[in-house]
Amino acid sequence: MRTEAAAQLLAAKKKKETTGQPKLSFKNGQLSMSVERDNEMQKRWDQAVVLYTSETFTSFTAATKLDILLRAIWPSGKFKLQVRSDKTVAAHVSKTAEALRSELYPIIGAEAEHGGGAAFTSDIWTNKTRESFMSLTAHRITEDFELLRFCPFVNYMDGKRHTAQNIKIKFDNFLRNLNLDGPNVKRWVVLDNAANNKKFARLSAESVEALWCACHTLALVITDLFKMIIGGHTEIKKVLQKCQSVAVFVHRSENNEVTLQAACELTETP
Repeated sequence: MRTEAAAQLLAAKKKKETTGQPKLSFKNGQLSMSVERDNEMQKRWDQAVVLYTSETFTSFTAATKLDILLRAIWPSGKFKLQVRSDKTVAAHVSKTAEALRSELYPIIGAEAEHGGGAAFTSDIWTNKTRESFMSLTAHRITEDFELLRFCPFVNYMDGKRHTAQNIKIKFDNFLRNLNLDGPNVKRWVVLDNAANNKKFARLSAESVEALWCACHTLALVITDLFKMIIGGHTEIKKVLQKCQSVAVFVHRSENNEVTLQAACELTETP
């Protein structure tokens, strides 16, 4: 029996029928082997978890609780696969993302260089924990006028602030990875009027042509308009804030609306 069990164990390892170590048990004078895990099912499960967390933005910690769903399939709790830890799920996501990026970079670069060009948008932001990030998204229109969007980069700023120099380093690195930094590629960048963007434009004058966003300029004009004084004593901005407060007050309850109507009648306000 021991020889037979050892042969079964060796065969299971060769066929990769299990992702875990098969269990040997001895009961009633019989030596047996239990192979509970399914290697192919485990691979499909790991890939599905990667897609699920990526498309739903579910946290890696929440993915460790998916055994709740598995109990509907195996009520006994003897799953034929292993629910991964949050660190393992994160590693799987990173590995999949790296593989996709290696395929995506040449496609975007070739399309932009030989296919008539491509449009890119970029954004920089700081999260709630004061960590800085910078992204780049590629936009492409097919022959059937279908808009395709790819986001090849969402990079951590390595603890650095969004200064013009740091933005330029990241931006140049983005173009280099996409093979769009050559002399045969014409590059335009649309920027708002932030001081770091203006300095970035000066530092990158030899490689990109800066275009200033008219919408952002108009927004600054409107913002300055709100600072104007009306009646010789009140800013337009304060009037707007008071109107907003009244609107919130009225929509809070029906009684408040009745109160406002009474006040308007008392003061002969339309």
